Amino acid sequence: MGNKQCSKGRIDIVGIGPGDVNLLSMQARQALEQAQVIIGYQGYMRLIAAILHPQRQMIVTKNLSEEIERAQLAMEYACQGQHVAVISSGDAGIYGMASVVFEWAARQHESPEIVVLPGISALQAAAARCGAPLSHDFAAISLSDLLTPWPLIEKRLQAAIRADFVLALYNPRSQRRQKQWERAEAIIRTHCSPRTPVGIVRNAFRDGESVVITDVAHLEADTVDMFTIVLVGNSQSFVWNSRMITPRGYYPPSDRGPRVLVLGGTREAKIMAERLGRRGARVTLSYRLPPPPGPYGEGVMVRWGAWDDVGLAQFLRDEGIAWIVDMTHPDAQIIQKVARWAAREQQVPYLRWERPRGLEQEALVRRVDSHQQAAAALRQYQGNVLLLTGIKSLAIYTEALADDPEITVMIRLLPRSETLLQAEQLGLGPHQMVAMVGPYSAALNGAIYDRYNIRAVVVKDSSDDLASKVEPALERGIAVIMVQSTSDGADEGLSFDAIECQIFETSGAVIC
Repeated sequence: MGNKQCSKGRIDIVGIGPGDVNLLSMQARQALEQAQVIIGYQGYMRLIAAILHPQRQMIVTKNLSEEIERAQLAMEYACQGQHVAVISSGDAGIYGMASVVFEWAARQHESPEIVVLPGISALQAAAARCGAPLSHDFAAISLSDLLTPWPLIEKRLQAAIRADFVLALYNPRSQRRQKQWERAEAIIRTHCSPRTPVGIVRNAFRDGESVVITDVAHLEADTVDMFTIVLVGNSQSFVWNSRMITPRGYYPPSDRGPRVLVLGGTREAKIMAERLGRRGARVTLSYRLPPPPGPYGEGVMVRWGAWDDVGLAQFLRDEGIAWIVDMTHPDAQIIQKVARWAAREQQVPYLRWERPRGLEQEALVRRVDSHQQAAAALRQYQGNVLLLTGIKSLAIYTEALADDPEITVMIRLLPRSETLLQAEQLGLGPHQMVAMVGPYSAALNGAIYDRYNIRAVVVKDSSDDLASKVEPALERGIAVIMVQSTSDGADEGLSFDAIECQIFETSGAVIC
């Protein structure tokens, strides 16, 4: 298949490690000394200049973005019968030149001898400076979307965190790529404990080296750039004597985690349960209706079914529950009252999660305290107005706006016979009902607004998908009436981090 002349040449793809010649393997050093042509990025070439021989070797330097040109030149010289060394920092097979050279050879159907000589990878060098963070399973992910679409990177990042891998993040942030790191940091903060150890290593084993051992709560963007490897621990990682350590499992855990009941019904409940499970808690995630498919993470058991006060109190007693974490929807007031009563009865601490405000005040967003106020606010608009608030409140709007011929009330609802019948009994015709089953993306909501020429939408600020409803409306200049959630003031809502801190601080594993 290949060019016969090519078979006389040879390409060594050499991983030079961090750049310190003392860390080169003997094979890599011999290959660099014996090669007739050496090709590589000029910055890396300077790192190994001490062992090169410009008098008898052809030294070819290229810029960072010219990887394909390097592979092409290497193949041309090899096909002339030359012994070529292509250098790559770290290990050539990890985000390095190995795949570039092999792919070029495969595309050109040329087959010189190609040998990969491994080097110390950037993640290995960074890990060595931090201690022992990679002692268990880990995932290496590059945050550069130059060659990989960002949605795919984000998907891999979320999957790795949910699977409790230690993370080794390459190319985290550059002057032109800021938002990628911001998004990655937000994902890490959402799914990891605030006290998860983080190692930030810049220029490992090179001049200007810096090593910072911190945690997720104190992760700062200014410490991260393209010369940095970020190591994020898993749920078992800890810091000792300024070193980051991930246990391999040789030593048994010193104690068992607390028993926690998480009352679900929101997407955030699953995230909270997974976070607590990764910290070692034994979690029961409870749903009223059959739950969505898993997985739910290590240490998380799932049950479903309604509670009454006596049944819940008995469950707390029989299962030895130490904490109740209420992650239910703000409108789920019955289960909230049941949970508070059972918690008092069994003297179990009750923690209520506070839904964060996801949107800043916008000129087109009007916040009201009730559906009655929302209905009154709709009177200033003409045409189609869309309710995204559910069937329970529909009667308030139809009654309040029945005498206004300039307004057509529409509602998005589930295509259930009883729901459709209820809307029909309240005076809505088929053209006023958008019967659909979610989930609803921002693009789909925007298409609905366009299709029905919507002038105003009514939403609840407690909606799980609030942003996907509001953002497409604001993009189109559509007014948003936002009904703010109310509470009975029985408890003060807490954030994810505050809940986790209370549970583990009280349980003896201080993380706050």
